[in-house]
Amino acid sequence: MKSIKSLQKNIYKITSGHFFANWLPDERINVGDFGPIKDGKFIYSANLKDRDLEFSTQTNSASNSTFRYQMKTKIESAGKLSADLQEILGGFKSQFNISFGSLGSFIFDLEGIRNKRLKDRQALLEELGKKIWLKQIKWEDDFVVITEVKMAKKSQVMVCDSNKASLSFACSGNPLEHGSLVKGNMDIKYINQSDSIIEAPSEGQNSPMFHPVRLVFTPGGPGGSPISYKQLKARLKSLLPDQGLKPEDVVIDPSNYVDNLQSNDEDNPSAIFHIKNLGIYALHFRSLTIEEFLKEHEEDDSGSNSDGTMGNLLRETTDEVESVPEDIVEEEVQIEHYQVRTNAGEAQG
Repeated sequence: MKSIKSLQKNIYKITSGHFFANWLPDERINVGDFGPIKDGKFIYSANLKDRDLEFSTQTNSASNSTFRYQMKTKIESAGKLSADLQEILGGFKSQFNISFGSLGSFIFDLEGIRNKRLKDRQALLEELGKKIWLKQIKWEDDFVVITEVKMAKKSQVMVCDSNKASLSFACSGNPLEHGSLVKGNMDIKYINQSDSIIEAPSEGQNSPMFHPVRLVFTPGGPGGSPISYKQLKARLKSLLPDQGLKPEDVVIDPSNYVDNLQSNDEDNPSAIFHIKNLGIYALHFRSLTIEEFLKEHEEDDSGSNSDGTMGNLLRETTDEVESVPEDIVEEEVQIEHYQVRTNAGEAQG
């Protein structure tokens, strides 16, 4: 949907290319989840802990931080409700209108933000790589791994799915004073709307933003040309037709730690494997770009070209996909006491 593409492009831009929107926040996304991206949303397959892969997470302390981002929308007071409506709506007295100016205009409103991230990506990448080499876990080329989520106590996501739309609601507080639809204990009751609006309120801990990474395989080491998992399986089958690999056939190069320390890329580590009868292969976590994210649903099920290579999925830009516009109109961005994602917190298992 074009409206969801607009939302994803804007959330990606405002978070400096780090997060994507979980625009149905009640669909919980957690660190360690893996699965494909389809039609602008993450599709859960399983969690790595379900596949006997242990890892730790780090969560920053609870806060009253809010994150509010709206594009081409306007909230206005519509005066007092009629006596009849006040009685029907349980005593609410004030009415407000939200106008959505175009397809894809939206409100993304969060309260009580916390950040949860994978604590040791290097160790997890190595253990996951072992299981993939030994065929102890089923993997697909279009799978991503969630390594970080932005959690919120309350959230409100509204996306205009038509050229223009409007929404009327009664409220126990004044969102114009609070600058938010979720701040405090405001209660909202909707009266009517025009045209199509995707509306997803959520209370209780939810994960409205997430950071996905892709697994990338490079024969010969970190500087090799990327190949797909489909092509990797074909190589294994041709070179080892009658037997699979044993645990002792897969050796991790200890120089991984030196390389990653030098590159200082904690978010996107690399692991180098010496594979018996196959040579050296590197496995990488690589953050998904907006072009890759939005193109996922246009690829075939393998996520690869007919020759098994990853093709444009591994490039930073493509000709077929519209790049993030530089002139996005941001009518309002409010970030109060926003926690930086690298803040230290308590380690959780």
